[in-house]
Amino acid sequence: MQSIQQFILICVIYQNTCKSLPKNRFNDQDEKKALTLKGIQHLLSNLRGKIVAKNEIVLNLEKEGEILTFFGEPDSKAPAVEFNCVLAPGAKGPDPHVHTVQTETFHVTSGTMIARIKGQEDVTLTQGEKIVIPPGKVHSFTNGSKDEPLVTRIVVEPALDFQWFLSEAAKSAIRNGGSWKASPLLEVGHLMWLSSDQHRIGLPLFVEYLLFGSLSILARMTGKAKNIAPKP
Repeated sequence: MQSIQQFILICVIYQNTCKSLPKNRFNDQDEKKALTLKGIQHLLSNLRGKIVAKNEIVLNLEKEGEILTFFGEPDSKAPAVEFNCVLAPGAKGPDPHVHTVQTETFHVTSGTMIARIKGQEDVTLTQGEKIVIPPGKVHSFTNGSKDEPLVTRIVVEPALDFQWFLSEAAKSAIRNGGSWKASPLLEVGHLMWLSSDQHRIGLPLFVEYLLFGSLSILARMTGKAKNIAPKP
């Protein structure tokens, strides 16, 4: 239903844009097409943020050139969680990380994605292609183009705490300027500790436990832990 509504909206905008163009101005059909599409893009840009699905949750990390869109509240009992990720041209994407018990599947909607799996050669994917990352594999991905955005649909199975974890990490970054690197160390450490059974960064296990356990204690002592919402 949402797709139908969006299609109707675009058709109406297209029709109204065409009506607003002066008659007999264009001798070149390509020029008319280009200006018409420009008008549609302008109108859609103005409507951005006003037409949002009822349960859509958008997390915009402006300095990273990254937008995450979830389609409902976290549900740790769901068989999977699906969300969209947009990376601006040249955006590097997330640092290497591990999902200990979850399978992550990337579907490239548009653009070029470079998938990196530790111990393997980089894989380049384009529109319509996908890659499956099994549990326990250190991985990351980036936008392989400096000219076009990368749009991916990502499915994580089972859902468990993934949406809560990524949402809280993104909110921490947004509160501090919209960059992952700007996230307070104590908040990140506390979040990693709370989700250490599912999310890691690829260091030896005892090192991660010592590091994130210590940061979590300091986060509680300083009150920084209160900035992270409890698990649902």
